[in-house]
Amino acid sequence: MRIKELEAQVEDLTRKFKDLQESVIIPATNASIHAVKFARMIVNTRQSYSEDEKILAQNINYMSTKSYNFMRDDLLFALPHKKTLLRWRPIRSVAPGFEKKVLNNLEQIVKDMSPNERICEILFDEIGIKNDLTYNAKRDIIDGFVDYGGDNNREPIIGNKCLFFMIKGIISKWKYVLSYVVGKDAVKGPTFVKLFHENIDVAQKLGLDVKAVVCDQGPSNVRLASSLNISQETPYFIENVHPQ
Repeated sequence: MRIKELEAQVEDLTRKFKDLQESVIIPATNASIHAVKFARMIVNTRQSYSEDEKILAQNINYMSTKSYNFMRDDLLFALPHKKTLLRWRPIRSVAPGFEKKVLNNLEQIVKDMSPNERICEILFDEIGIKNDLTYNAKRDIIDGFVDYGGDNNREPIIGNKCLFFMIKGIISKWKYVLSYVVGKDAVKGPTFVKLFHENIDVAQKLGLDVKAVVCDQGPSNVRLASSLNISQETPYFIENVHPQ
């Protein structure tokens, strides 16, 4: 009788061990810490994420929105929802303003585009972000302050808005974030106008053919349209010489 009980226990433990082997992630000795974190993140659905997981998800989405959507929606990886990403602070590895490595990558991508593929529009929008301060070890600075990019463009004020500029193909299906800045309440006035023209200028210098801009009807955007003399009768403007 005792032998049968022990055999049943052994069988039960063997089955549990097999189940454990299939569910537990056992990393290789040379696996990177980022690979292990990603593997553990995508198999466990949860309501909250660690700071490292947030940064990892944001970086993946930034590098390729299409790949992120495929992993989350088609492969059913347990990645944060896109709306959740927007609520978090902008990715830590890319600084506000124009990031040189991002522009270099875009320049190489544009070189391989046909004239029709280069026809694009610029989209910009402002979203709310968490009102907090976080040490950014990668850049050795405190994230969370108002930051318009570049040198001497940070202010000792905690930001709560993030203004994104994105370029998107009109004929072909592609889109990339061009730049972002962190502001307080809203980016407006001369700073907003300057950023608007700078993003168009940078896109054109990359070799893109900017044909349109797209935004909502927020107060700052309405004032911008008015300053460009845009109306129902003349729903366009010509970008030639940009104000400095």
